[in-house]
Amino acid sequence: MHKLQADIEALEAKIQALQRDIELQEAGAGPGVKSPKKAIAADNAAIKAAELAIKKTQKRLDKAVAAREGDTLRGYAEHGFLDLKKDLVEALKAAGLGWGGDDAGAKDFMHFEVK
Repeated sequence: MHKLQADIEALEAKIQALQRDIELQEAGAGPGVKSPKKAIAADNAAIKAAELAIKKTQKRLDKAVAAREGDTLRGYAEHGFLDLKKDLVEALKAAGLGWGGDDAGAKDFMHFEVK
């Protein structure tokens, strides 16, 4: 779990405890926190700040991923730069040609050979 998310959950748990203190004070039981309403407001502000930090971090991450995915060389590394239709490859293999994409070692997707 992301640290900011854990911080938010801890603050939310603290708010719940403070709300119980308010209910106890209003019912006349126990001293609880001196000013639970102010503490809750401060914790809610901290939660909003943490959520904003998460959103900013996510935006930066999304930008980095988009930049990485938009990199031409990365696309070549993942998909190659010669796109052959699967039907074409299968038809040529069915006709008796060997395909470099089936090689056990380094793949040679561009080449077919007569067996």
